[in-house]
Amino acid sequence: MTEVTTHRAKKLLKQFLVEHGLPHSRLTAKTVSFSGFGYGDRVSVTVHGWTPDPRWDAVEQFAREHGFSARPEQTVYAACNAAG
Repeated sequence: MTEVTTHRAKKLLKQFLVEHGLPHSRLTAKTVSFSGFGYGDRVSVTVHGWTPDPRWDAVEQFAREHGFSARPEQTVYAACNAAG
């Protein structure tokens, strides 16, 4: 399998999401190096605007089959204390 570029991975995943009616607002991608662990590089695509959906397993499977990984955007909630 040829190495996939960040641009190609986003294009492939965008097409898959649209074809399957899966929710998202945008995609970002980066190349992550695992050379320190004796492995090569890997493209990781983040799906922004993802809402929980049981079909996420299909998204991950599609990404693996095309040589990259996918993950939903992590929403971080910060607690703040009201001064009183």
